[in-house]
Amino acid sequence: MPDNYMLPYAKTLTCAELPLGASCLLAKCSFFYERPAQKYCMRLPRKGPSLSVVEIIGLDSVNQVCGKLAAVLVPFKKQPLNKTARPSGTKYWKVFSQEEVIEFNKITNDKNPIHFQKPPIVQGLLIFSQLLTLIDETHAAIRFLSPLCANEEVWILQEKDTLTGFTSERRCFHFESKARRTISE
Repeated sequence: MPDNYMLPYAKTLTCAELPLGASCLLAKCSFFYERPAQKYCMRLPRKGPSLSVVEIIGLDSVNQVCGKLAAVLVPFKKQPLNKTARPSGTKYWKVFSQEEVIEFNKITNDKNPIHFQKPPIVQGLLIFSQLLTLIDETHAAIRFLSPLCANEEVWILQEKDTLTGFTSERRCFHFESKARRTISE
């Protein structure tokens, strides 16, 4: 289970009241971290029925920004997945178990029903936080291309500062480190 500096931001995000309804997907996310925060505040620069942008801002003891998570959320719609063959050069990364998804739900108080279905969809912030442990960088961004279900093998293709995640039949995410811009800028 990730025990890192992103968890307080994830906990704050799952408390957001959004007009998207209970079932939404994380489409994009960016994160930067400079030092530990004393408190967290939330902004909704864009709030609508088809897309919401949520920013969680970490503040230190003198109210200086010391971290920020920006997330683009969209409604969950069941649709056919685009099949993509896993390219050569990918390396096995991991499998997110159903138990990990349930534990992350408990830690972040995430009530999104897509994480409770059978099989559950892995939380985007769980994937993102695990990817952050692979790099020695405090600025990163991720774009989710298709949902990842618990117990699916994840394979990664690394090209410079980017990681692209695949299952056996589709591309799931594109992760970039050293992303100096946040989504809402």
